[in-house]
Amino acid sequence: MNIRIKRALYLFFFLVFFIINPIILLYASGYSFNYKKFKIEKTGSLVIETLPKKSKIYINDKYTSYVTPKKIDFLLPDRYKITITKDGYYDWKKEITVRSGLTLFIKNAHLIKKSKSNLIVKGAVSWIEQVSGTKDFIFLKKSEIDQELYRKDKDKESLLYSFPKENHVINIGWSRNKRKLLILSLGTRGNGLYIFDKDSHQVMRLSEKLYKPYEKIKWDYIRDDIIYGLRFNVLYQINITELSIKPILSDDIHDFISTESFIYYLSNREKNSFIKRKIIYQNEEPKIIKLPEISEYSIDFHTEKIIMIKNKKNYDFYILESVIFDKKVEESPDNYILFLGKGKEAEWLDNNKSLLLYDDFEIYSYEMRLGTKNIINRTSSVISKAVFVLNGAYVLYQQENALFLIEN
Repeated sequence: MNIRIKRALYLFFFLVFFIINPIILLYASGYSFNYKKFKIEKTGSLVIETLPKKSKIYINDKYTSYVTPKKIDFLLPDRYKITITKDGYYDWKKEITVRSGLTLFIKNAHLIKKSKSNLIVKGAVSWIEQVSGTKDFIFLKKSEIDQELYRKDKDKESLLYSFPKENHVINIGWSRNKRKLLILSLGTRGNGLYIFDKDSHQVMRLSEKLYKPYEKIKWDYIRDDIIYGLRFNVLYQINITELSIKPILSDDIHDFISTESFIYYLSNREKNSFIKRKIIYQNEEPKIIKLPEISEYSIDFHTEKIIMIKNKKNYDFYILESVIFDKKVEESPDNYILFLGKGKEAEWLDNNKSLLLYDDFEIYSYEMRLGTKNIINRTSSVISKAVFVLNGAYVLYQQENALFLIEN
């Protein structure tokens, strides 16, 4: 080997050392070349933990050969589509953003187990209700001769009551303590109010003298022996224990909620809408708070101290603290009514800190403590229903005849 070849080889290895070595050092330090941006960038990391473990990880629809739990290093700063799969479970999907020099954590990603659907009730079921604190439920089913109310306990169906086939049987709802279910039966063969008692497993028809053709019927928020009925702008208090009925309020009443002591109701006057609070059995004038605009509203309790108001025309949701009626308020409702957003319906998580709202094409949550709105999903098809599941970790929503699950 002559001197020229030796010098050429020496120069070659010298250049290789000083070119390759910095690249190796940069890579070891977490740097990589970004071909999209055509520059060297510091990479980020992703840590994924799932339930169940040993689930396969796909990045941008490409299998990585990784299984959970796993830390993935040297990811260039970018948006990534993460898919986690496991046999017998529905896929978990989410788009994430990896940032330079940072580690992103996905903890306790729940994969939902696929299970075979079981037929539990045959026939034309009108409505169904879970019996609180049990695995039982009650349901109304039409037969050839009447409408039958059943309680189902595991594999056993027990007939509770039979209603006339021609009647319209309406599920009004559970009392506050979930021990009594109020049912209204309307029709040519007689109208009446009925109570299903969870403890006795019995259905009781209330005395006919307690029934009027009410426009609205609601439980008292505190007591499970008090019902309120609205008819021709007169609100009646019905005591189902004493079998008594009393008119307690007469005003322009569009909707109402009630506690043992107060009636909160919606009213319109002089091109304005108001929420009013009246102390039951006292003659003093109700306290009044103006709503943002004249419209048709509905009202409900979130808790005894927080009232939810919905504009039924444009789907605006508001909340109002009941203590505001004990303070002097200014004319502008913006100072005491909090606008949450638009939605066909709203559902609170059990911790009372997160609210799920949805309209035809968007689902989002509202965090009460932070006052922030988080978009969960936007779709091109109409959303008919959305609910929290798995303690708020996921949202289950319905579009036409299909159900979809998405992480919150």
